[in-house]
Amino acid sequence: MVIKILKRGISAILGLLCIGLILVTAVEVLSFHVGYDTGGVFLGLFSITLLSLIASSLLSSSFQEIKWKQYSMRAGLLLIFVFYCLILLNLLFTSRHFFFENAFSSNIKRRFMTGTNFIPFHTMMSYLKNSDNLNSSIIYTNIFGNLAAFAPMGFFLPLLFQKLRKFLPFACVMFLTIAVIELAQFITNLGVMDIDDLILNLSGASIAFFLCKLPFLMKIFQRFHWIS
Repeated sequence: MVIKILKRGISAILGLLCIGLILVTAVEVLSFHVGYDTGGVFLGLFSITLLSLIASSLLSSSFQEIKWKQYSMRAGLLLIFVFYCLILLNLLFTSRHFFFENAFSSNIKRRFMTGTNFIPFHTMMSYLKNSDNLNSSIIYTNIFGNLAAFAPMGFFLPLLFQKLRKFLPFACVMFLTIAVIELAQFITNLGVMDIDDLILNLSGASIAFFLCKLPFLMKIFQRFHWIS
């Protein structure tokens, strides 16, 4: 009994520390004055992941019932997922400091005619055709960055939401989410509306979704009580 209380106490302390770090990050992100720092992102993600998994593992081990073990582990995953969503929000919106200056200010009709692409693979092909005249880092960032940005969704959503463990519901949710983000970026003048971004984002999430279906990963998820 004493060991259970001790585990739950340590788990509560670590959980509150995670929540505190997430709240601080949320305040900074929503202030629109924090740039996107890759090093800081990885450090924060590592810290939140480590603390969350330790806290949820301790809490899970203090229960005998499988149901409560699953709830404990999913709570840890949820904390990591919230932090990831804040990173995504910062990357796509709030790290762009000109938000308040340029949002809604330019001519939407003109931007729609010149700054949108509805032809699949047009932007990617233009990168390949003009690769000699473009900085390679721009190409890699736009292609592989778009693939990687939403890839964690293929891991988190099926584990956290049982109804999204089948590909069709998952793909529909991701398609609508990415489409709304693309539209929001266009309306606020924080980016262009490009169907290639949607294709790459959705592809990255789908690849991660199917990778998580691999048998050895499914066994790991079941062992840690992330899925039943």
